[in-house]
Amino acid sequence: MLDILLLGMVLVELGIIVLLKKKKRLIEVQLHDLKNTLTILYSLIVSEQKSKHNNDLVIGVLQRACLQVKDILVSQKTQCSLICIRDMVLSTIDEWQAIITENIEVEVEVPEKQMLICGDKSELKRLLDNLLQNACRAMPEGGKINVTLKETEVTPQQLSHCVIKGKKGKCVALRIQDKGVGIAPKLFKKIFRPFVSSFTQGIGLGLISVCKILKKYQASLAVESIEGKGSCFSIYFPLVDYFEKKAKILVVDDDAMQRALLEELIKQDDRVCFLAETPYAALHIMKENPDIDLLITDMMMPNMNGDALYQELLLINSRLKAIILSGKTSVKLPPNALFLEKPYNIAELKDLISQLLAKQYDS
Repeated sequence: MLDILLLGMVLVELGIIVLLKKKKRLIEVQLHDLKNTLTILYSLIVSEQKSKHNNDLVIGVLQRACLQVKDILVSQKTQCSLICIRDMVLSTIDEWQAIITENIEVEVEVPEKQMLICGDKSELKRLLDNLLQNACRAMPEGGKINVTLKETEVTPQQLSHCVIKGKKGKCVALRIQDKGVGIAPKLFKKIFRPFVSSFTQGIGLGLISVCKILKKYQASLAVESIEGKGSCFSIYFPLVDYFEKKAKILVVDDDAMQRALLEELIKQDDRVCFLAETPYAALHIMKENPDIDLLITDMMMPNMNGDALYQELLLINSRLKAIILSGKTSVKLPPNALFLEKPYNIAELKDLISQLLAKQYDS
């Protein structure tokens, strides 16, 4: 397995060299990100920490590598969804702490409060990977990386000091600070150009990838660096005001255990949950609460199936989105509905919920 992984990394390296000559910049950045993921994967596999937690990390990183390969081979649209930036930062740090050397310490300070942004999960993951990798490379002799997350207000004055200027107003600030070599003054204004790197081992594409992602989400970036003392990258992601209102979700299932499970998942994310045992009970709840945002329903139920129920509920709230659960491998879906096959993955269900709530905001 290690030989296959090493061969994959060599092929990625060759792919970058070939594409550099052809100047296909978009694919260069994608290959660079894939190489970063393969490096993490290789480190996890050779790690002496043999545990279920380590195995879960390997599977997660392997899934990410597969998605990145697919992204290179097939042009795909950005999948905008609601993302808890706190959870994403913690899970990414968890991966990195499993592979970094013993002489590098990562100190994390994040609030308990959920801070939600709208974006593409895989892209934001790549952004965090690139910044953490740069912080590690900046400290070849070891040191401490400080990662902080907090809600803040971005003023026009603050934007004037940013190298990438996004939206002003309510934001969540992510800061990644290292105590490394810093950036030489002569390179500081050039580090966001392609093929410019402050490291001897690097082709200068990581920060290009960061810039592309930040501009897409109207996020801002401020960089402070003192040569010989370290660097601090501060990113300001706009918070989506819509999500200050608690999303309302209606769960319909004739199985009491399924209803209880879904209720717990929904309340974990601080959302309002309505429960209905039958389609008729769901119709009554919807009439009393016509501003419900999302329906999660079983497909096969007595008297009325889930797709038919959804069509009835749309007559009350035309903006309602739906997730239809079924033991079948596929079902014919109405517009604005997504399908999830039973037994389903909890993380996948949460992603679908976030995706549809984000679309609810966009519409």
